[in-house]
Amino acid sequence: MISVLSFSGREYAPIMNALTPEPSETDSDCEYKYVFPLRHEVSPRDYLKFILTVWYCPETSAAIADLMANSYGEAQLKELLASPMEVLLFKSRKFFLELDI
Repeated sequence: MISVLSFSGREYAPIMNALTPEPSETDSDCEYKYVFPLRHEVSPRDYLKFILTVWYCPETSAAIADLMANSYGEAQLKELLASPMEVLLFKSRKFFLELDI
């Protein structure tokens, strides 16, 4: 338990008592409970944009991801995202060349 104290003159007086969270047994429990309380699903297109920023600037990766998402269906895009990075890079190069930048 943590006590929050107020200083008035020369005395400290408790103004609030707070319960501390129980200690977690593992680090991952701690992360899940206190750092990442919400889960958010990202669309395959947005995930592809994020991955492509490793090789391209954000604007270019967004343009490539949009072209790829328009060419592939969502199921194909998910399959591509699950493939090795070399395959993803190879396919993204094709769409980069189509941008004619």
